[in-house]
Amino acid sequence: MNIATALKDLRLEANLTQKELAKKLNIGQSTIAQYEKGEREPTVHNLTLYCDFFGVTVDYLLGREDDTPANVHTPTTSEHTEAERELLTLFRELSPYLQELTLQTVRSWAGKAGKPSEVNMQKKA
Repeated sequence: MNIATALKDLRLEANLTQKELAKKLNIGQSTIAQYEKGEREPTVHNLTLYCDFFGVTVDYLLGREDDTPANVHTPTTSEHTEAERELLTLFRELSPYLQELTLQTVRSWAGKAGKPSEVNMQKKA
């Protein structure tokens, strides 16, 4: 399987249109279409967005693993409360910098403060 096929298959398995996925990943619908047609290769950043969203590895997307890993979890809205869905929707609308600040704040509230990511460090420089 090639990367274009893997990306399209994951989207279809999640019952998402290109437009819906584009909004969820905060990338253009035309970009997704080009990826799925094999007209364009995803950036490393966009590969990680796909991997995080669909719960797969980069190796899977690159065809280095034959089957979808057993632990793949396709998110469904029915598994989340209304508040969780709203938080996720709002979070995805934030810039990467504000997403990082939000994560740091929530982690501190939960007592799980981690070190800032590169995004956060770049803004402070």
